[in-house]
Amino acid sequence: RIGQLYHFKPTKQTSVCSDPCAKINMIILYITVILGTSLPSGLTAGIYTIIAPQVLRPNSDYRVSVSVMNTTIPVDVTVEVSQMIRTRANAISTKRTTVESDSSKIIKFQFGELQPGRYQLLIKGNGGLSFQNRTDIQYEHKSYSVFIQTDRAVYRSGNDVNFRVILVTPQLKPGVTGAIDVNVTDSKGHLIRKWNRVFTANGVFAGSFKLADELQYGDWNITVSFLGQLFKKTFVVGRFLFPKFEIKVDVPGFVTFDDSSMVANIQARYLHGKPVRGEAILEVTALYKSGRLQPIFTEPLRRVVPIDGRVTVPFNLAPELGIVDDNEREIRFDVRVEEPMTGRRSNVTAYMKMVKYRYQLELIKSSSTFKPGLKYTAFIRVTHPDGTPVQDGEKQLTIRHGFSNVTETYDTTKHWILEDGTAEVDFYPPPFENVTILGIEAAYRDANESLGYILRSYSENPVYIQTELKTKDPTINQQIIIAVNSTQALRSFVYEIMGRGDIVFAQTIQALGRKTREFKFLCTPSMAPKARIIVHYLTDAGEIIADALDFRVKGSIQNEVQVQVNRPVAAPGDSLEITVLTKPNSFVGIMGIDSSVNKLKQGGDLTRGTILKELETYDSTLVYAEHPSKLHWLGSGTTADVFEESGVVIFTNGYLYNDPNSSQDTIRFKPTRPPLAGPYAFSRIPRPIDDIPLYNVVRDFYDTLIFDNSTSDGSGKATFTVTVPKNTTSWTISAFSANSIYGLGVNENAVEVEVTQPLTVDMNVPVDIYLGEVVALEVVVSNGLGREMIADVSFLVDKNVKVIETSNDLKDEQETSTPITKSVTVGPLDVTVIPYIVKPVSAGEVKIEVDVSGSGKTVKMIKYMKVKYQGDRHYYNKATLLDLRESSNFEKNITIDLPVNIVNNSYVIEVSAVADLLTPSIANVEKLLRLPLGSCEPNLNHFIPNAVLIDYLKKTKRLKADIYGKAVGSIQDAYQKQLTFRHLDGSFSAFGKRDEVGSIWLTSLVIRSFIRVQPYIDIDPMVIDTALDWLLSK
Repeated sequence: RIGQLYHFKPTKQTSVCSDPCAKINMIILYITVILGTSLPSGLTAGIYTIIAPQVLRPNSDYRVSVSVMNTTIPVDVTVEVSQMIRTRANAISTKRTTVESDSSKIIKFQFGELQPGRYQLLIKGNGGLSFQNRTDIQYEHKSYSVFIQTDRAVYRSGNDVNFRVILVTPQLKPGVTGAIDVNVTDSKGHLIRKWNRVFTANGVFAGSFKLADELQYGDWNITVSFLGQLFKKTFVVGRFLFPKFEIKVDVPGFVTFDDSSMVANIQARYLHGKPVRGEAILEVTALYKSGRLQPIFTEPLRRVVPIDGRVTVPFNLAPELGIVDDNEREIRFDVRVEEPMTGRRSNVTAYMKMVKYRYQLELIKSSSTFKPGLKYTAFIRVTHPDGTPVQDGEKQLTIRHGFSNVTETYDTTKHWILEDGTAEVDFYPPPFENVTILGIEAAYRDANESLGYILRSYSENPVYIQTELKTKDPTINQQIIIAVNSTQALRSFVYEIMGRGDIVFAQTIQALGRKTREFKFLCTPSMAPKARIIVHYLTDAGEIIADALDFRVKGSIQNEVQVQVNRPVAAPGDSLEITVLTKPNSFVGIMGIDSSVNKLKQGGDLTRGTILKELETYDSTLVYAEHPSKLHWLGSGTTADVFEESGVVIFTNGYLYNDPNSSQDTIRFKPTRPPLAGPYAFSRIPRPIDDIPLYNVVRDFYDTLIFDNSTSDGSGKATFTVTVPKNTTSWTISAFSANSIYGLGVNENAVEVEVTQPLTVDMNVPVDIYLGEVVALEVVVSNGLGREMIADVSFLVDKNVKVIETSNDLKDEQETSTPITKSVTVGPLDVTVIPYIVKPVSAGEVKIEVDVSGSGKTVKMIKYMKVKYQGDRHYYNKATLLDLRESSNFEKNITIDLPVNIVNNSYVIEVSAVADLLTPSIANVEKLLRLPLGSCEPNLNHFIPNAVLIDYLKKTKRLKADIYGKAVGSIQDAYQKQLTFRHLDGSFSAFGKRDEVGSIWLTSLVIRSFIRVQPYIDIDPMVIDTALDWLLSK
């Protein structure tokens, strides 16, 4: 027995006695127990096992499991958590308990704020066993979670960004302690906005800010700082392109090398639905599987075909692209459609795969190792190359397996494929020491693959246990049944349940000499969303045998939220009532956005998946990528691996087996791709020069419908009312709730509100044209009914515009002051486009009015078009001081010198008289100076004048909120744009990175302007400091 003690092999998480005296005491204890007690024959005397989480967090519970086996009297156990200050251990909490033989107890610590540093766990035992030991535990500062919700995942310049910060505990309860700091940074890391030391209401802080019209494109970040913890939410600011027509390309998900015939279907239509006539250009390129390494140049396959709304283009890709048999290639289709008359073009890209087999076979391991003598379950997933599962009720999956390298001796079995594309396969390894590997091969139709080998688990003695989940869908507040199977008769075993990084329950179970034993326990909220159960027992030889199992728990979110609307289909102008049902007296946040936003990119909203993923960050167990959520982890290579991968430290005087070679992963054989010839066969794909995210969208997204907060009443109801905008679209409405008892909740499925009209009209009108141009104005009439409609269209323009007959006969020009009426037939759920060709005869603003009547409804639309003179606009200003102290009348002749090459009748004279020199600036602060804004220097003129205006109005006590908002908004926009002229070294120049070096004069002027406006907007101090450092270096 004493020799066995010296053979104890600890892992990194296993602590042994570092004090020689403690070792001697332990030896004496063994001798005393053996001589002075009467135990069943063959049992090791006096074994303790203490398990504790490896991670310690502030503001959290910390539980330690203590188990004692084979003692004649109880053991008094002391557990102490201490912080190491230099070389001294400073105890911060101590707990004591008494543990009976063959039983387990939980010792619970509750910690508030803890300082970062080195922490240790000390354990002591007296009575039935005497021991003392300590080990380091890891301090993890994260003890709260922060969710950041934005109303979009992608924005364009000029948009408003609405966001909410939701602060919760690991139990999803609203965080109500302390203030938070919120910073907004652009894609280059520059500070744009900040909110310092703001407090939350029920754990929620809401804010908004506006993006400038010109700014840094890319990934922007909202960063929240709370108690030394940082949380970040990324959103994209991209450049939106609005093509006049859209293209869709439909290609199959995959083809094979042997059968690569396919058809590309191309559709091109205008935004009003009519087909595009023109030319379609296709370029097909074969890419390698690596996204970074590609050949320097691959000649694409090019086709040019005429298109009239739709065209199909056949290909036989493998021979046409010159591709030989390979594992997998990605094929890219670049399609461009061009109008021959206008030259307007639009493009789109689609991808598909070229693969070896039509079916892919994948081995999903339930454990990285198998245990001789115990059943091993694996899952074989059968999918198409595009990832969709195969559903086949006729053909079975063939499995060949064996416990050796000799594939000729493998056994063959047949298995049906389930609806999710998987087949469950059970293997029964024989209980022999020479069984070391499990080889698996699979075949389905034309696919035949070796899925590799699975290695065996090891122990000092050939003894194993296996934990199996019997409950189909573990749910909170329900009983969970676990079965423990062993290759040896069990006297008793201990289990601990880990949830969110802590031990939430522990118990000793008497097995009464059986090899199989079932037990059950109540599933609690602290076990969600994923729990791990660790089962271990003591063999007669004193070896600890262990296994672990992960299982997911339903019902993690206790606060249910429902969203209801009074009308799922609405018309513009309707009153939309939104009702949120949740727990009483809860904070309720609601959001309604244009549904098209989510089609472009998701990720801004708060979802149940986001919450569950965040909760799993508290789990300190080792997670394997191959382990899908619906399966269960069934153990590790050795007992030492079980505890190490479970994120715990263990104290024991038992024996833990640790085989350094047991952590090898499954061997997988894959064919290798032959390298291309030459030293320059591969090169990196260059990044885009400007690195700007580009998005082709059919139309601009509508502003957020609602982004509001409220509190539910005593019945759990919160009501919001909005007026449906005139836009014909669909709105996605979601909500979340924060409750001090039930925690954070979010509605599972967003509600869609469809806005429809039986009759709608739109006009395609340019913003401005030059005098003398001829332009076609399009009136688009849409029929939202399921039947044909006859619509009467009335078209009226100002009398200074000539309307040309649509026959395109330019001689039939006529000025008209009466409406031009037409009757058109619009098909069911269709559109009709009516063109009007006009030619303005004088400059100025042109009013265009359309009235459309049909099916008892009349729709009116007015738009304006600006007719400009050709040439460059010049501004002249002459100021005169009016002195009315001696006379109430004033008269003066003012001469204005006109340029020599002035366009006839293009001048406009404005006269204004004010009693205050700054009054004209107040009314039009956003147009304070008429300057070009394409470079660094003119943009600076938005800083100082606005700051001077604010200071002046403050001193004269005339500063109003709307004027202040305009001035600060102008400064903020200018600041965001000014950062686009910044160099990496901190300097500024006229055109930013397009200039090779920064300008000393401009950099000085920029920093002076930034410092001047610091009282009104947030300026990144790093920008000022780096610019000053750059100036000093010059």
